[in-house]
Amino acid sequence: MSEDVEKSANKGHRRSRESFKKTLTKILKRADTRQVHEVTWKRFPWSDEPDASCKFVLNSIWVVGSFARGAISCGDLDLVVEIEILSGLNEPPTTKIIKSSIGSFPDLSVFLGTPDSNSSQVAFPEAVLLWSKEDARLIWKKTIESIPVDTNATRFSREYDRLPFRKEQICGGDLEAIERIIDALKRKEMIAQWVTMEELAGITHDPRSESLLSRLIRWQCGEKTAKIFQIVIPWLSANTAETGWEPEHDTTELWVGGYRLHTGRSPYVPLDWLDRLAFSAVCVMPHITRRGPNGLWILRRGPRHQLVKLFEGADVNVMCDVSGTPRQRFFFSEDMYPKVRTGIHICKKSGKTTRPFTGSELLILLSQVGSVSIGGKVFPVNSYRYEKGYDDRIMNAIGLKINSVVTNLS
Repeated sequence: MSEDVEKSANKGHRRSRESFKKTLTKILKRADTRQVHEVTWKRFPWSDEPDASCKFVLNSIWVVGSFARGAISCGDLDLVVEIEILSGLNEPPTTKIIKSSIGSFPDLSVFLGTPDSNSSQVAFPEAVLLWSKEDARLIWKKTIESIPVDTNATRFSREYDRLPFRKEQICGGDLEAIERIIDALKRKEMIAQWVTMEELAGITHDPRSESLLSRLIRWQCGEKTAKIFQIVIPWLSANTAETGWEPEHDTTELWVGGYRLHTGRSPYVPLDWLDRLAFSAVCVMPHITRRGPNGLWILRRGPRHQLVKLFEGADVNVMCDVSGTPRQRFFFSEDMYPKVRTGIHICKKSGKTTRPFTGSELLILLSQVGSVSIGGKVFPVNSYRYEKGYDDRIMNAIGLKINSVVTNLS
């Protein structure tokens, strides 16, 4: 894993123990007042079906993590909550359960289950039981004060601590998805780069970024998403080639110049997009929050990625201008409505107007264009018109033997 990622970071601000005691007091007073809750939700937002509902009872509340170990300051307050379904559907949304029974508080993480088996997929041997409907003798105020303070207590180190964000900030907190990212970095199938807010702020807007930002206004993005685009687009403009600067946009995603940017409250990280020629980098930047960390995380193919290994033997001649920059053309085709973005022309033989592209340089070039012309045929590359098999045809056309890896790339 890259040094940049390991150093990334401060996982946001920390709050005093006394501050979290006040939060706990509000939560446990609420539990004393009401134990039975009923929640409703739409199972299928697009359907006319009546709302689903569920009635449940709050059984137990444990405090875990650094607060339970006596830390004098904590990054967040971790609770484990056990409930019992009384009636209705057995799988109500977790957010509905937490909001109804615990409430919404800043810097609070709630896991459903018991300390040994819960939604965090991590056991908490340090758990302290604060509240239980089965044991009226529990006096939670005294229990909170009885937890010994330990000036040396810190949070347990987890694998995901090596990533630049808190686990709640990416992949919706899904640990399995986060572990897949970690494994890919360990195996060097991916490499990572962390760009700080200071570095992002230091980029000045140029005409390309200003033009793209003006389009964002027409797209009517959400306020937090638009703010991310406004911060990242000047960086992308400064760090991508002139090729393929025609963006594509879908809610909280932006595709431009071989980069695929994902934002949102807790965006997923689509590593599988790097198995396609249309992209050379996946960028992740969650919505900016008070706690953070805030910044841009960029994932690229590493030396052991299957496409990088496959393209090690690639060597093609690309038609270029006198400066050695690939010539850009617009290709029209009935099969590629309405038209493909700028494309490059790959020649079978070298000449005065061509320049060789090999390996990773060729991979990056392919991700920056909308189409490739080879031997009189035009192949689309960009994601908008992507269909299964396009990449295979391009790789076959430039002479790569893909039989051994094609099943993985599809």
